[in-house]
Amino acid sequence: MSEFEQLRQFLDEQERLLLAQLEELDKEIVKIQDENVTKLSEKISRLGDLISEIEEKCQQPTSEFLQDIKSTWSRCEKVKFEKPMAVSQDVSERIGVSSQRNVCLQEALKKFKETLPYQLNFLISKAEKEE
Repeated sequence: MSEFEQLRQFLDEQERLLLAQLEELDKEIVKIQDENVTKLSEKISRLGDLISEIEEKCQQPTSEFLQDIKSTWSRCEKVKFEKPMAVSQDVSERIGVSSQRNVCLQEALKKFKETLPYQLNFLISKAEKEE
């Protein structure tokens, strides 16, 4: 029975470690997503300002519009869109390792569940013989 108790404690500890790692990874991913949302919001705001400015200039007489369009156009060209920051290689690797560990623990747990009835029957019959 102590072997089963040790195995159960080992599996419980592994579960706690994996859950802690998953929570840490989740926090990192949420942080990256928040940073991406902030950057994109800033760029959307700048574009909105430029669109409003261009719409206002379109209401001007043609001669004024054409005189000022070059500076407006150059500012529009300066707005560069960067791709959102991807999840870092380190985080991706840690997710992969965590996933592999999870599979190993699932297999160990499955074996444990499969052998448990046989081991219990063996221990019970052994105990009955000793009585």
